[in-house]
Amino acid sequence: MKKAVFLTAVSGLALIASGSMAQTIDNNFARDRGTSVTERARAEYAPLGLRLGAFMANTTVETSVGYTDNLYYNNARKESDASLGVRPQVDVSSTWSRHAVSFGAGSDIVSYSGNGDENTTSWNAYLRGRVDVSSAATIAASFSHNRNYESRSSFQASLTSLEPVPYDIDAASITTTIVGNRLRFMGTLSSTTEDYKNVARIGGGIIDNSARDAKVNVVAGRVDYAVSPSVSVFVNAESNERNYDSNPSYNNKGTILTLGSSFEITGLSRGELQVGRQKQDYKAATAGDQSTTYINGKVEWFPTQLTSVTGKIERNVTDTPNISGPNVSAVYTATSIGVDHELLRNVLLLAEYQHTAYDFSGINRSDKGDRLTLGGRYYMSRRISLDAAYRYENYKSSGTQAFRDFTNNWIRLGLTWRY
Repeated sequence: MKKAVFLTAVSGLALIASGSMAQTIDNNFARDRGTSVTERARAEYAPLGLRLGAFMANTTVETSVGYTDNLYYNNARKESDASLGVRPQVDVSSTWSRHAVSFGAGSDIVSYSGNGDENTTSWNAYLRGRVDVSSAATIAASFSHNRNYESRSSFQASLTSLEPVPYDIDAASITTTIVGNRLRFMGTLSSTTEDYKNVARIGGGIIDNSARDAKVNVVAGRVDYAVSPSVSVFVNAESNERNYDSNPSYNNKGTILTLGSSFEITGLSRGELQVGRQKQDYKAATAGDQSTTYINGKVEWFPTQLTSVTGKIERNVTDTPNISGPNVSAVYTATSIGVDHELLRNVLLLAEYQHTAYDFSGINRSDKGDRLTLGGRYYMSRRISLDAAYRYENYKSSGTQAFRDFTNNWIRLGLTWRY
C-alpha cells in the first residue's frame, strides 16, 4: 500500500509540473562538459544502423577466443582451458522528438575445448519506455529478463557443482523525474526476482538451489538541490524488502539513508558521491540487525583530452543465502581505479585495478580479492573492431570457516562486427 501511495503522489506532481521549469535543466544538473575516452563520439567509426521507419536498429556480433589457467577458480582444483565465445545483440530504439521506446535481445555463448560441462549460453531481453509528461517531467519504465550463470569466481559459488549454476533474473521498474530550476525529484519503484536452478553434484546427486530464490522490492526517493550549475547536493532514501519463498528464515527488510553531491569542475573532472547508513533487519534471530556505513561513488578526472582516470567506491550489506544458513550476511566493499588513453583516434588503451572485500557476520570468515585488467581496442572501420585483454586475479579467504584461495590469469582476443 505504501508503494502505491508513493507512486501516485510522485506521478501526480509530474502531471502538474510547469513546462517553464525546464529552462535551466541542462545548466544545473547536466554533467557533460567533460567526456571520457570511452564515451567520446567517433563519428567516422560509429555504425550507421538500420532505419526502420521511426526506429533505428543496431546489430552487434562479438566473437572471441580466450584462455584461463584456473578454470574453476580454485587452487586445489587448478586446470587450464581455452574457450570460444560468440555474443550477438540486437537493439532497437525510437527516433521521436518526444517520448522514447527501446527494446532488444541478445545472447552470450561460451564453449570450452576440454571441459564441456563449463559451457554456458546466457541470454537477455528488455523493453524500456519514457513518457515526456512535460518539458520538466518524465515517467520511465523498464522490464527485462536475463538468463545468467554464476561465475566460478563468486564468493558463494559451490565448490562441488559439476557445472556453473544457471539463474534467471526478471526485473521491472518505474521512475518519475521532475526537474525545476534548482530542484530535481526522482522516485523509483523496482522489483527483481532471482530464480536459481538445480545442478548436478560432483560424485553424484543434485544440488538444490531453491533456498537462494529471492524477490527484492525497492522504493527509493531522491531530492537534488543545485547550488550552482556545476554543483548539486542531494538526499536519498531507500526501503528494501528481500523475500526467500523457499526459506523464509532468510527474509529481511532494510533502509538506506544517504547524503551526497554531484559535481563537474570546468570540464576537468566530474563525479557523484553519497555516504550514509544501511540497516538490514533479518528474520533469523541469530542474524539480528546489520548496520554499516553505506558508500557509493564515482569520480572521473580528465588530465588531458586523450586520458581519463576513473575512481569508484562501493560499500553495502549483501545477503549470503548459499553460505552456512540464515545467520550469515556480509559487508561488501569495492574500490577501483581505471586509466583509459586514446593513443590514436581509433586506438584505445585501457587499464583498471580493483580491490574487493567481504566481511562476514555470523561465521569466522573474511575474503579479499585483487584484480588487474589491461586491454586495448582498435577500430578498423565503422563495422569492425578488434580488442585484446589480460586479467590477473588473486583471491584469499581467511578464518576458521574460510572458503578457498585462487589466482587466475585470463587472456581474451576478440573481433566485433557492428551494423
